[in-house]
Amino acid sequence: MPKIQNPNDPRQEPKTYPPLLKAARAAWKFFTSVRLTIVLILVLVAFSLIGVFVIQVPDGFAHGSVEYNWWLENVAWFKYGVWAGPMDFFQLFDVYHSVWFLGAGLLLVLNIIACSINRWRSVWAAVSSHRVKHGQPFYTEGRELAQFHSAGDEPSKAGSLVIRALRRSGYGVKTESASGRLYLSASKNSYSPLATYLIHLSLIMFIAAFLITSYLGFRDPFFIVAEGTEVAVGHGTSLSLRLEDFTDDYWPDGTPKDYRSDVILYQGGEEVKEGTIRVNHPLGYQGTRFYQSFFGPAAVISIQAEDGGVLYQDSLPLSGILESSPFERPTGTFVLDSENLVVRIIGPAVNLDDPAIAGGELGLELYDRETALALGWIKLEKGAPAELEGLEFSYLGDAMYSGFQVSRDPGNPLIWAASALFLIGLGIVFYLPRRQLWAMVEPVGKGSQISLRWASVRGPGRNLEFQKIVSKLQDIPNLNIEGPTGDNDD
Repeated sequence: MPKIQNPNDPRQEPKTYPPLLKAARAAWKFFTSVRLTIVLILVLVAFSLIGVFVIQVPDGFAHGSVEYNWWLENVAWFKYGVWAGPMDFFQLFDVYHSVWFLGAGLLLVLNIIACSINRWRSVWAAVSSHRVKHGQPFYTEGRELAQFHSAGDEPSKAGSLVIRALRRSGYGVKTESASGRLYLSASKNSYSPLATYLIHLSLIMFIAAFLITSYLGFRDPFFIVAEGTEVAVGHGTSLSLRLEDFTDDYWPDGTPKDYRSDVILYQGGEEVKEGTIRVNHPLGYQGTRFYQSFFGPAAVISIQAEDGGVLYQDSLPLSGILESSPFERPTGTFVLDSENLVVRIIGPAVNLDDPAIAGGELGLELYDRETALALGWIKLEKGAPAELEGLEFSYLGDAMYSGFQVSRDPGNPLIWAASALFLIGLGIVFYLPRRQLWAMVEPVGKGSQISLRWASVRGPGRNLEFQKIVSKLQDIPNLNIEGPTGDNDD
């Protein structure tokens, strides 16, 4: 029958809200939407996939800097062509620092917090609900029900048998008497539903850790140091690493057995740590970790001016590859600032016998730093100086370089804490779920009838615990089961 509207009844007037409150209610509804959660997770997954399949600018190349513009023109445009411009505009080459990724992450944090607050009242009501007494229909309309008869026992005595069995099973029991009946409410793991908040908190911490690492941390996969040299780590640190010695060992069949780097770590010019870095055995200091990654040849080069002054003497890593089909020659480059020159050193081919550069020789190319024009080419024999453009170049000997992956992850402690909270919350939810049972003991003839109702639990095996309780009650001599047990949907 339709409800009759009474225009004089103020209770039937539609509610109106001030504009500010209306906007706040709309914002709250938006942030508590589960659909928003799903959309934000999909957005973050999409950006993560972009970060995997689209080349990302190396750490330290700030957006808009000279280094970034060089990388954009020489790397990104070469690979993606005209698409590089739009991809740069949408920050897809630095996706983990983009406003899109940061915005989606922050929105997801707010969404999780809002959903958690929104659900608190219902969760707490379920946790703190201790209603003991229920009407007669309550014990006949549930999913898991059972009835027992206790011959010759009044309700108080029959109820004490049930209470003893429940407490032995780890249940807390509350009782209430009314109209000759005894009512029981038993529960176990009462606060388990609150474990979902541990999971929500862990998700927030995961997102926060990732954002902290993305903005305050760094990862340099190509940090190269030659034997006998010291290289600054950069990335806002005052650290530098010196490679004292590199050793590589092989099995008789030629496969690598071990390779290790003996290093000294400096901070602000002072030695702070020394050690040996092996594969899977990094060196760590104040959150910065050095992982052994690769290695290769280096050459000790010396350059003297006409007056005999030494302009350069160091081990140069030959970490690049100069491809001149079919030859692949290792190469290394450095800038001679005092002469405004770029020097490229080229080693003999590593894949074939090299007719141009023999063993014990190096090729040397000289370029003008400003114009990039080639000034000349010579071959260097070990121990035999050669002149070019008024400078004396010497190939003093061979060395090795070691390649490290250097990273600083300030979000790591948060990741470990979040992982622990997530596992604890998940374990409680799945292995310590809340269990609740109600019983009504009433006089029937010369004995008592006990009616049980089990709180419905979703998922497979939801009533196994109830069946265990029924079995324990069946073992009590004075109690005989009468009514149905298990699901009662039919």
